[in-house]
Amino acid sequence: MSLAPRSLFARNILLLVGLVAVSQVCAIAVLLHFIQTPRIERAATTFASYIVTLDTLLRTTPPDAASTAVAHLDCAPPAGAGVRSRTGLAAALL
Repeated sequence: MSLAPRSLFARNILLLVGLVAVSQVCAIAVLLHFIQTPRIERAATTFASYIVTLDTLLRTTPPDAASTAVAHLDCAPPAGAGVRSRTGLAAALL
């Protein structure tokens, strides 16, 4: 007993179904490789630059304004002189 159909019409239908399935797999692979991966990398780069900018801003801001900004970001204020305790958003990002 063979799994292949006996009629030419059924074999052609089976071939068409197989080719459509292979083309869909190839289209998804091309989409992921050429479109999604660069898009994810650009988003990660942008997000990293936002984090660096925010870190630079908090380092150069006066302490009273920095504690206000940190409170708005739902982070703990610096614990001591030169030592920072990070919780909330800052701990999750670092």
